[in-house]
Amino acid sequence: MAANRIHRAPHQVVRYAPVLRALRKLPPGARVLEVGSGVEGLGTWYAAPFVGADLAFVGPRLPTLRPVVADGTRLPFPDRTFDLVANVDVLPELPGDVIAGMCADMARVARGSVVVVSVCGEDADRSNRRVMDWCERHRVEAPDWLVDLVEQGAPSVESIGDALAPFGRLIVAPNTSTAWNERMFRYEHLLRRAHLMTLTQPGIRWGGAHPVELAGRGPVYRWRFVLDVSASASPPAARS
Repeated sequence: MAANRIHRAPHQVVRYAPVLRALRKLPPGARVLEVGSGVEGLGTWYAAPFVGADLAFVGPRLPTLRPVVADGTRLPFPDRTFDLVANVDVLPELPGDVIAGMCADMARVARGSVVVVSVCGEDADRSNRRVMDWCERHRVEAPDWLVDLVEQGAPSVESIGDALAPFGRLIVAPNTSTAWNERMFRYEHLLRRAHLMTLTQPGIRWGGAHPVELAGRGPVYRWRFVLDVSASASPPAARS
């Protein structure tokens, strides 16, 4: 069943920016996979069909999404199937001992690049605690994802970088600063409280066509990892 309306928050344009830039470089007919796509994923901005792998797909799906129920550490695809494999803010939700396996399997099924975007590190943990404190002071119910991140903590930059680096040429760079993360959280709360989020949708769609990251200066909240697997002679061994 197709969704009638795509509804995104401003911060989602920022975190998907590295993926959107990578999509622009793909040739016509390229094969794209998003691991942890949910029912929309990158389909908000990407008009071509793509495969989404997730443990479940709850709710109406976009018509361009081809859903595959799968564990991200055991993707049911042959080696070197996809020109681009994307993974956006999924790793912080996982136990730390799962990250290496998922990164290895994404590298295995990719023949072009893997783009991972993730909240990472102690600076991110401190930012999340500040946001939680702000919610408590202003009597705002903290979203479930924030509660979970505060409780379990974000993965380190090194844990993701070390998991991806053996499989090709890796570039690691900031995506969102902690300052921008906190500003956007407060801004989006005000938009929702005033029932104005719908009015932002044309701007968000424009942002998807002109993707910009908000790395700024100072501590980093979210990082991007871009792996060129074509620099590797052979894919990782499939997990049994």
